[in-house]
Amino acid sequence: MTSREAAEAVGTEGETREERRARLRKVVQTPSEKERAVRELMQMDSDDADEDRAVLQRRLDARVLAIKQAFGSLAVELERDVRNVGAAAEAYRAAWATMVARYLKLGLLRGEYDALVDGFQVQAAPLPSVAILATRKELAAAQEITARVGVPDTNRVVNVAELVGTEGHALLVRAKKIPA
Repeated sequence: MTSREAAEAVGTEGETREERRARLRKVVQTPSEKERAVRELMQMDSDDADEDRAVLQRRLDARVLAIKQAFGSLAVELERDVRNVGAAAEAYRAAWATMVARYLKLGLLRGEYDALVDGFQVQAAPLPSVAILATRKELAAAQEITARVGVPDTNRVVNVAELVGTEGHALLVRAKKIPA
């Protein structure tokens, strides 16, 4: 304690009670160097926190905007994909129907050929055999491919752990909204 601080604490001789009270109030109200340093440090910490919040807010705003833009673009592309899949499915159905019609036509022609050869007792070589469609491996594979195509139940992420590695997850961790 300095001599000035000691004098302020002890007071001067002949000082009245009210004078002493006023002097002590002034001492209490005057911040010490330590108190000023604590206040300044607290202000600096508060300024740093404000700046961190502002940076985080800018990053958050940018990420939310980027997500909205990407979402819109992907939604448009999804609609195009749906149309493409529908067109491909229709092409598959049409190709299948054409194949089946040709196969049935081959059967009809074979029957007609056999009837003519038998009916007129014509010496002719039999027509080459055509494999039954159900026994063709490539057709079984095509049916398997289309049968295994599925649609997910939802596109909603239900667990924040699924977001690990995304910018949004990093922002949530940085803001201490979720544990790291």
